[in-house]
Amino acid sequence: MRKALSLLLFAAVLAVLGTGVALADGMLFPTVPQPAQPFSVKYHRVTVTVDNQIAKTHVDQAFVNDSNRTLEGTYLFPIPEGARVRDFAIYEGDKALRGELLPKEKAVAIYEDIVRRQRDPGLLEYVGRDTVRARIFPIPPHSEKRVTVDYAEVIPRDGDLCHYRYPLSTERFSARPLEQVTITVRVQSQVAIKNLYCPSHEVSLRQTGDHDAVVSYEASQVKPATDFDLFYALNDEKVGVTLLSYKEKGERGYWMLLASPTQPAAREVVPKDVVFVLDRTGSMSGEKIEQAKGALQFCLNSLDPHDRFDLVAFNESANSVGDRLLPATAANVRRATAFVRDLRAQGGTDIDQALDQSLRLFADHRRPRYLVFLTDGQPTVRETNTDTIRKHISGLNEGRVRFFVFGVGYDVNAQFLDQLAEENRGLSEYVRPQENLEAKVSRFYGKVSAPVLTDVSLQTSGVKVTDVFPSGALPDLFSGSQTIIVGTYGEAGPATFALNGKRATADGQARTDRYTTTVTLPAQDTRYDFLPVLWASRRIGYLLDQVRLHRNQELVDEIISLSKEFGIMTEFTAFLALEPGVSREEARNRVLPMLGDAARKHDGSWGVGQAQNASRLRSAAAPQAAGGGLGGGGGFAFAYGATPAGGPAPAGSNQAFIDAAGRVQNVANVQNVGRQTFYQQGKVWVDHRVGPKTPQVKIQRLSEAHFQLARASAEARRYLSLGDDVTFFMNNQAIVVSDEGKSKLTTSELKAITG
Repeated sequence: MRKALSLLLFAAVLAVLGTGVALADGMLFPTVPQPAQPFSVKYHRVTVTVDNQIAKTHVDQAFVNDSNRTLEGTYLFPIPEGARVRDFAIYEGDKALRGELLPKEKAVAIYEDIVRRQRDPGLLEYVGRDTVRARIFPIPPHSEKRVTVDYAEVIPRDGDLCHYRYPLSTERFSARPLEQVTITVRVQSQVAIKNLYCPSHEVSLRQTGDHDAVVSYEASQVKPATDFDLFYALNDEKVGVTLLSYKEKGERGYWMLLASPTQPAAREVVPKDVVFVLDRTGSMSGEKIEQAKGALQFCLNSLDPHDRFDLVAFNESANSVGDRLLPATAANVRRATAFVRDLRAQGGTDIDQALDQSLRLFADHRRPRYLVFLTDGQPTVRETNTDTIRKHISGLNEGRVRFFVFGVGYDVNAQFLDQLAEENRGLSEYVRPQENLEAKVSRFYGKVSAPVLTDVSLQTSGVKVTDVFPSGALPDLFSGSQTIIVGTYGEAGPATFALNGKRATADGQARTDRYTTTVTLPAQDTRYDFLPVLWASRRIGYLLDQVRLHRNQELVDEIISLSKEFGIMTEFTAFLALEPGVSREEARNRVLPMLGDAARKHDGSWGVGQAQNASRLRSAAAPQAAGGGLGGGGGFAFAYGATPAGGPAPAGSNQAFIDAAGRVQNVANVQNVGRQTFYQQGKVWVDHRVGPKTPQVKIQRLSEAHFQLARASAEARRYLSLGDDVTFFMNNQAIVVSDEGKSKLTTSELKAITG
């Protein structure tokens, strides 16, 4: 029987590839209706191998009967469009369990029947797909049933871009959080792999060469609500440039540029000059100074032999290893290591003198120049006015040395350090008391130790682009990293994006390179619906930085407007989700006093929290991502395409922020469905586009009209799957789904809703 089932499934080759969206994940429901869903998922393990666009996916799930009764279950597996099922097994000793392949017309009735019985519209999202159905009996109380599925598909390629999706969101039907979720994707290709990008989850990216990469995600005690998306480009250029865009008809468009280099040869890494500046004042004593020493040791050992460096340690005075930049020979690294080993934490803090002395070490403007600054305090000796220090250092830095600033603990002046980094073309990061300084600095330096393209700039022609972020100098491009740039556009048409920068050649010489991509920015294309939220995250992060310096009412109004439209909650606008119907004027009157209080707190957990909130949004790489942690993210990780590590794990970064007490807060009653934002008002999920004067069409929940709408429109299915009571905007009207309304729609009524 099992052999017959395997042959049946193996023959299930579906229609021609469309969008490459793979909605294929097993769900288990009780055959006889129960008061509550009795089945939960213990673990969900996915292993994917992609070889030259052929993806083979292995799914391993364990279901648990949480009830005290023996039950029968119906297992459903929606087959990915264009996929071929290779194997399907339900483990019940030696007994082969029956399964059947249902064409999508028959599967619709199965899904609708379960929705009616379970009273959970979430399943409607999978209407319209061929499905494997299996009857599982018996399932004893508190026992497990293991199911495995293997399928293969061709990942479609759009220009250079490939897109793989795994439908992790089906696990929202589990009765309780999953103990373990893992997804491992190994990508291999004859063409070089570039611009690996996951907008949905915080993942670990490991590229062992130009043609081999591993992407992994792992979480525990979670109930996934977001499908797993992975994008990558195939490009043999030295630097691969990929552009994605999104535009609704009649609205402004959004674009994202990804750029990542080929793994460089040893002499194609640009030699750099770097000065490490360490605060060794009394407040750094104990564990902090020991961790700082470990971090510096890692940095020293990571220097390229062609680099030059020095190390400055300061308190009331500043001392360095060589009083000049030293070649990174083995002997000089040993000399610096001994210097670090002998450091003791004592004395006051003279930041101005330390940075002045450090900047004067840089002389050669032909090389990339980096200053890595670690401090846990504020200036207490000689010049203590932070504005004076900042202006002095920025004026002195004519060589445009990039500052990478680490603020350690809560005693730092976060606003001062942020300004210092921004004005000197760098980034700031904060290490909270519970975090490991050595790990954080080491992880950062490991990513920026090998510059491939420096003095990077972006030029565009053709279509006019606006509101580009990062808004200032672009970061250098490092080996194993990528740059993410986002912006908006108005009119559709051909556009050329050119990334310019300096790189080293195989003979060690420097040259200026230009990497371009020419695309047609569309008048309408809604495939990449995460782009508007990504752009809005960066825009809000930029605005938060600006209002910390200038309490401008127009900037506050824009933050409020963007927060409501895109569902991006900040420490100042979270009440917008909790209290529906707040007017802009009322919101402004509440935000302005909060900003005033916040502006006076440059240090402490609140000052550090504000800096981290703004940095996280300003340099966001994946605003929809779930499973990461705010506490250990920070600007460096996002800016260079890495994965945040450490800290608590909010459900989604759009609605999470650090509060005045240093705690991560997550606003649970906001959801993004593609481009649109929904707010929970009581038990009802309401589309942000619906206003008090929007014309309404009322649909009775779980009536024939409800299912007519689900069958007719994929967009409606996504909105209906939010829950029992939902109000969404479609075709210039509000569709209100509740216990009252039309129970059946005529053909003309249905067309009037779906357009």
